[in-house]
Amino acid sequence: MEIEQDKGKIELILGPMFSGKSTRLIEIIRKSVYQGKKSIMVKFFADKRYSEKSEVVTHDLIKYDSIDCNLLYDSFNILKSYDVIGIDEGQFFPDLVEVCEKLALLKKTVIIAALNGDFRMEPFPIISKLISKCDKIKLLKAYCFHCHQDAKFSLRIV
Repeated sequence: MEIEQDKGKIELILGPMFSGKSTRLIEIIRKSVYQGKKSIMVKFFADKRYSEKSEVVTHDLIKYDSIDCNLLYDSFNILKSYDVIGIDEGQFFPDLVEVCEKLALLKKTVIIAALNGDFRMEPFPIISKLISKCDKIKLLKAYCFHCHQDAKFSLRIV
């Protein structure tokens, strides 16, 4: 995913758990920093996997500093001062679509990592609403340790 700043855009990284969504998001944000873009990462406040700190952490324990919020609007004044905004676990933000649209209108690049569906293979409504607004969508797959094939959805084991 290339980052251009002549216009705003929304990009979406979709996939099941363990497909590398957060890893891909961190790679893109790091690249934007190397390109001299003012960049920030946002994560859902209740996501405490692997860390109690304000950071996005992958399953491989790769970390990237972030701001935490319950609603993206709570941090909108901060977010609008950045060129590139990465949002992890986008399916948890009820105001995702509206905030992404507003940031794109301000010529920001917004990149969201989110689950493509729940364990029943049902879509998250907020992500379904966002899809038609996206400039790019990347669908990742996980690896099934049972059948050793690509996996499109997560298996609920609890």
